[in-house]
Amino acid sequence: MTDIQLLEACFLPLDRRTPSRSLFFRIIGRDAEGRIPALVDRFRALAEANGASLEGLPNPREEEINRFYQEAGGKFALDLPLIARQATLWLGQVRAAERSRLCKAVYDALSLLRERGANEHILKNVYTKFMCWLRGPLGRVLSKLGNGEPPKVLFLGDLSKHEAFFLCLLHQAGCDVWYVNYLSSGSYDKADPEGRFSTKVSGGLLSAPPPPAPPP
Repeated sequence: MTDIQLLEACFLPLDRRTPSRSLFFRIIGRDAEGRIPALVDRFRALAEANGASLEGLPNPREEEINRFYQEAGGKFALDLPLIARQATLWLGQVRAAERSRLCKAVYDALSLLRERGANEHILKNVYTKFMCWLRGPLGRVLSKLGNGEPPKVLFLGDLSKHEAFFLCLLHQAGCDVWYVNYLSSGSYDKADPEGRFSTKVSGGLLSAPPPPAPPP
């Protein structure tokens, strides 16, 4: 299967995919023919309509963090039942089956961070950040988990380690995720040096696509 065919699979419902699962691609560069940017634009339109189109995720404001602690509790441990209880209080728009899958994705992302040396204080901060992002910028996406067509999440440009882990957990939770950087893979490679999170699509040309032609 070609890279273009791999990307086009994201526009199929789950029951027409083999295997039937959500997909996560990191698209580095573009092709001279313009097929990759055209597919990115098509994916972006779906993300803007029914998912999330992102160019960085800001750190949660203090009032958002306080609201999470007030509603879900300030206790933290890398413990799946605790994450599940807090998610039930905090993410009520997510159906039970999808919430269970989402909590496992959060747990797995934090576990990998711990394997890479993150201490308990860092893990609590990252967990709180993830939960605030899930209810804020990704709130609309979560309500669509479990549908026959996975919600789309597009992330453009450089990203941080925590943003890369967050995209990974969104994919594990059931989203189609595209990370797109036309200029460099550097920031992504720092977060996922082994390329474990996603499938790479290389465009060949490390440059931004030309702007669209003005209307006649």
